[in-house]
Amino acid sequence: DKAGNLWVGTDAGLDRFDPKTNTFVHYRNQPDKPDSLGHNRVKAILEDSRGILWVGTWGGGINQLKSIKDKTFTSYKHQTNNPYSLSHNSVFSITEDHSGSIWIGTFGGGVNRIDPLKQQFGHFYTNSDEPSSLSSNDVSTFCQDKTGALWVGTNSKGLNRYDPKTERFTRFNTKNGLSSNEVVTIHEDSRKELWVGTWDGGLNRFDFKSETFIPYRAVKNNNKGPSSNYIFCLSNDNDGHLWIGTWGGGMSRYNRDSATFTHYRHKPSKPVSVSSDGITVIYPDLSNPDYMWVG
Repeated sequence: DKAGNLWVGTDAGLDRFDPKTNTFVHYRNQPDKPDSLGHNRVKAILEDSRGILWVGTWGGGINQLKSIKDKTFTSYKHQTNNPYSLSHNSVFSITEDHSGSIWIGTFGGGVNRIDPLKQQFGHFYTNSDEPSSLSSNDVSTFCQDKTGALWVGTNSKGLNRYDPKTERFTRFNTKNGLSSNEVVTIHEDSRKELWVGTWDGGLNRFDFKSETFIPYRAVKNNNKGPSSNYIFCLSNDNDGHLWIGTWGGGMSRYNRDSATFTHYRHKPSKPVSVSSDGITVIYPDLSNPDYMWVG
């Protein structure tokens, strides 16, 4: 965050790591304290442009940190009789768009958009009778691109591109060349290229001119694709290289100039290698651009 803390989401609560003291502080749900973290299964974390920390949980809705010292939160959950409440309590992704609105992806309740000033949620659901609606209510990830469009990844129904002017979605799936309809992560790199990581379909780069996808798949003993087709996360380093975290294949670094991938795997005989081949997050160190955090 802006103060230099590293926030880590786990299935046992939220942790704050202070690099200065090399210590962790734990934030957990406490049933007897309604202003504690809403649930211990943390799936998404966002610090917005105002410095407010948002925490998405699996079953406890979305939580806004009130006091870092007192470990208190304001929780927003689904309320059956409130049409402006959060649509579903299982939150999988959070992002902030260029206008400052917070977008929340749920697993079962589609997309929510909250205006931080009004504290009300607007909803976007799938509708089988409306092709310009969201393709699925199971939302996995977000990314806003260079044009201002918001990309929404779903668990099994491909990608959606949201136009903020028309408030309509354009759907993309395997018919448009996407390697898999199970989208896990979306990332715009330093060159403003849009990348899509899928589960069992490898990596995809979106061609804005043709509106189709260029796939990059794992091939054994080959440096022209990622180390695994199970892509979990994407990030950029200070040199503009794209880093790919995979499940079962460690990490890969893509060099756009040479169009090659360098793979980093766990090696038991080398204690300085990556600790596991299951990579769920890669995050640049904001205080030291020469370092990256790998979970």
